[in-house]
Amino acid sequence: MQFLFLSAKGRAKRARLVDSSLFQWACFVLLAVGLSPSHAAAQNNVSDTVSALPVIEASAQPAADYLIDRSGFEARAGRSVDRREIVLDNGLVRRTWRLTPNGACVAYDNLMTGQSMLRSVRPEARVTIDGVAYDVGGLTGQPNHAYLTPAWLDAMEADPKAMRLVGFEVGEPAERFAWGRRRHAAPDAVWPPEGVYLRMDYEMPAGGDAAESLASGAGRETLWAEGFDELGDDWTVRASEAHARTSFENEGKPGEIYGLAGAHCFAERDLPAETALVEAVLFPGTDNSGGGFGPGLAWVFDHAVVKLNLRPGDRGVHGQFELRINGQEQLVSVEAFAADDGGLDVSKTFMLRMRAEGSRIVCEAAVQDERDAVYHRLFVVDRAAGWGATASVRVGKMDRRGGTADDVQYLGELKRSRVEAVACYGPVYEAALARERAERGSADEEGSSVRVSVHYELYDGVPVMSKWVTVHNESDREITIDRFTGEELALVEHANWVEAREGADIPAPGLPARRDRLRLRRVQPRKREPPRGALARRPAVYHAGELPPADAVPAGVRADVRPRAAH
Repeated sequence: MQFLFLSAKGRAKRARLVDSSLFQWACFVLLAVGLSPSHAAAQNNVSDTVSALPVIEASAQPAADYLIDRSGFEARAGRSVDRREIVLDNGLVRRTWRLTPNGACVAYDNLMTGQSMLRSVRPEARVTIDGVAYDVGGLTGQPNHAYLTPAWLDAMEADPKAMRLVGFEVGEPAERFAWGRRRHAAPDAVWPPEGVYLRMDYEMPAGGDAAESLASGAGRETLWAEGFDELGDDWTVRASEAHARTSFENEGKPGEIYGLAGAHCFAERDLPAETALVEAVLFPGTDNSGGGFGPGLAWVFDHAVVKLNLRPGDRGVHGQFELRINGQEQLVSVEAFAADDGGLDVSKTFMLRMRAEGSRIVCEAAVQDERDAVYHRLFVVDRAAGWGATASVRVGKMDRRGGTADDVQYLGELKRSRVEAVACYGPVYEAALARERAERGSADEEGSSVRVSVHYELYDGVPVMSKWVTVHNESDREITIDRFTGEELALVEHANWVEAREGADIPAPGLPARRDRLRLRRVQPRKREPPRGALARRPAVYHAGELPPADAVPAGVRADVRPRAAH
């Protein structure tokens, strides 16, 4: 097992947890001046615990400057009068969490200025385990995310797919790692620093739609399947003539598409009338199409074409996946499939499927992996009677209507992508599906043994808060942590800048974050005279994002990411 330290928002590549192993990441935030039955029982336990805490009233703006006199700024934990919230407060900064119907930060106040910084409720963290993305806590239903009112907060609900708060613990900061003292100018420094500690524990949500996690062939007859070892006579290839090299069998490899980004190149095959599910396995390769020409799958009816495709060229702007029904467009993104820029992770091979569910067509996607694929629901559309009967399936690069037109205004450059497999299945046999669900259910029960804890420390005398997250695997199986976000705060803007003006510096935000041993981005400095003497040796403040220059990394800050042994 590897122990990884990563940035507060990033990907843990194949980080595996076995037995009681622990996955942890840390995020240090520096404030600058400027219900199932089990869930109901857990909420009762939380209510009992919070009742033992003292009530903390709203703090007045401090009269003293903590940089001159730190006395009187003691960190403490408490609760609201109505017992619905828990509070950490040290007279300089105050953070408040609502405990029911789920754990969520609902207030973040800078007591030095009297300003409320939070404008919207977000999950406490996000984590993707075995390909499934989970919000950790949080609330839904805020009508407007520009500001937050008490009335809206009381009406907000827990997301049934989010991890649920089951308990918390309050204490004092403990030494999490040994401090090798190097700073001789501070012989009286205390480690760990004095303050207050809060841990909030979350468990997996109750099981959702099991069909999304079942293989396409579960409870169904396979009508035909194609692995493209060769391109048989059952397939009809339709390739653009915009470039002579356009091919669905590039360099003799069936299914490999070589063509212009904005040109069509696909293969089509008839479907049996009883088809109820079609699926294609697609690798985006170097294709950078973003306007409807990405590699995809189309279910063709007598009078309609339903096309589901990847959007590898859209880098987090509009959507990673696109659905078009006779040309009408819908877009969606899935965090579990995102690269660092928010666009589709083009290093992955994706499984796209459309299945008939009564009078609806459900569109889903999964990443092909050595594990059982976990499908994420993308779109659900009504199947209109006017569509007619099932006709065929198309796989590859099609135009926006699923046909043979090209984007003559932007053909782009020659790119490669690949259709690795296609299959069609018949309707569900309920008895066979019940057996699959039962087998899957036994595996899902192990998911309840995975727990996420979010930890906070607030320190005496300084407006500094530390946060880190741990994932505990108490099941008998190995799990993989694919991605995580350690902190997401929706804060009030420092200033409303709607345009760039020459000679006018955009001010820095009011909540810089410092993360040790993480990827960093340097804050743009204000114009000032070059520092002299001792000031010249002070390290700059860095943020998550880009690596700083090698000669600008301050002492004690590591900018690399590497595994560590478990402890």
